[in-house]
Amino acid sequence: MYQKYNSTINKLLILLADILVIEASYVITMTLRMGAVIPAENFNAYLNVSPWINIVSVIVFYIFDLYNNWTKRDLFHVMVRLVSAMLINTVLTISIIYITRNTAVPRSVVLGNFFTETILLAFSRYLIWRASQKRQKKKQVMVVGDSEEDVVSSAIHFRELVFSRYALHSRHSVRTSRELQALLEAYPEVDVVAAKTQLFRQSGMLEVCFNGYKEILIIPDILNILLKTAKLQILDDKLLFNLNHFNISPIKKNVKRVFDLMAAAGLLFLLSPLMLLVAISIRLKSPGPVFYRQERLGENNKKFQIIKFRTMIPDAESKTGPTLASANDPRITRIGAFLREYRLDELPQLFNVIKGDMSIVGPRPERAFFVNRYLETIPFYRYRMLMKPGITGLAQVLGKYSTTVEGKLQYDLMYISSYSLLLDLRILMETARAALHRENAAGVRSDTSSASEK
Repeated sequence: MYQKYNSTINKLLILLADILVIEASYVITMTLRMGAVIPAENFNAYLNVSPWINIVSVIVFYIFDLYNNWTKRDLFHVMVRLVSAMLINTVLTISIIYITRNTAVPRSVVLGNFFTETILLAFSRYLIWRASQKRQKKKQVMVVGDSEEDVVSSAIHFRELVFSRYALHSRHSVRTSRELQALLEAYPEVDVVAAKTQLFRQSGMLEVCFNGYKEILIIPDILNILLKTAKLQILDDKLLFNLNHFNISPIKKNVKRVFDLMAAAGLLFLLSPLMLLVAISIRLKSPGPVFYRQERLGENNKKFQIIKFRTMIPDAESKTGPTLASANDPRITRIGAFLREYRLDELPQLFNVIKGDMSIVGPRPERAFFVNRYLETIPFYRYRMLMKPGITGLAQVLGKYSTTVEGKLQYDLMYISSYSLLLDLRILMETARAALHRENAAGVRSDTSSASEK
């Protein structure tokens, strides 16, 4: 809890620093352009649009992931994102000035400010990045389980964490709290103990970790997900959890439908030039149709035809049958790889939303071939079919192409059990940010037999 609080404070401080830099850069640019005494008309015009410029800048920086774990990345990629965000900011700032009719802010100031603000922001980001690198230390994670198979599957789950703020220290099979206690005593440098929920339900396991002041990472099961949204009740003197069902009320469904129609219509209007450009590119770069239609299962297993921009060669599955996409898949065209990387292939599904087959946000729709297979092998999988599938969802913004079916199911059920309009808006914001991350668009892992399509 303390670490999360500390991280939030750091993000707010960086955000405030950005606003100060934005304000200072415009004053510097206007001074260089107009002299030491800025004309009142020009300065007042800037003050009128300044709040909007700050709000838009912060949103764009957030979308370009300049507030979330950016200190743990390569500095070059941080700077590339910063320059890209500033280009978008400059265009939006010019639009704001004309929409609000504050034309006394000259375009030369806005264009000149691109260089001033970029330099100042890059310098401030560099200082913060250097400071974070000096104090940053990856936490050592010990993955444990009650069998060798359990340990291996748990280690695979934490594979991605090894490359962020955690480092895999070791893997061990333990059956008793005494064995765990002996391991922690043998490896005092371990900071974190990671395991599936079942292990910590065994007697004494939690106490051993708490007594050793070790952080705990738990791979949740379905019960953990339900408990997250459960209502706490007191019956006599007993504490009880009242679990919600995996569904949403008719009122919420109606609100969601209205939101879907408004959002889809608005996005189609704004993105129609981009969609036209994508269609022309597919037509010029790859023989075959522009669009790709495929039967998927929606709410309550209802069949419908999903529409996407074609990213593979024509008749890609004519020889293989239904097959999941993989990293470096030879069936994916060059333009298709680009579209998948930035998720532009999904845009035609806005028409599915208008028709009512899909929602803007929800579990991704699957093909009947894979659904039938998952229903036989994965408990609770059928509950993700209680809601309309979505163009994007919690699994898409928090997971990756390579996230397993079980992992994506947990995200989907968490979304269904805790649905709200505010959550949809947040997921849409995260989708714009996640679309810029190449790692989230990676193919199915080659060593994973049960991986889901996007």
